[in-house]
Amino acid sequence: MDEMKSYPKNLKKFRVKKGITQKEAAKRTGITPHWWGWIEAGKQYPTLLTLKRMCDVIGCQISDLFNPENQNDEAIS
Repeated sequence: MDEMKSYPKNLKKFRVKKGITQKEAAKRTGITPHWWGWIEAGKQYPTLLTLKRMCDVIGCQISDLFNPENQNDEAIS
């Protein structure tokens, strides 16, 4: 269950590391900025296809999002 809790936080960490805003990430993914924000907040859940597109934009693999170790700032490099 920790993996499910980790993915919104990891999504945000990878996006911030990439240096792009929610608005820009959402535009590149083809979703609204509000939807991206809700996903990062853990209030909404994307389809697998949308999650793949999000990962393509922020430069990570889907499995990276579900790795609780990536919550650690040093783990994402």
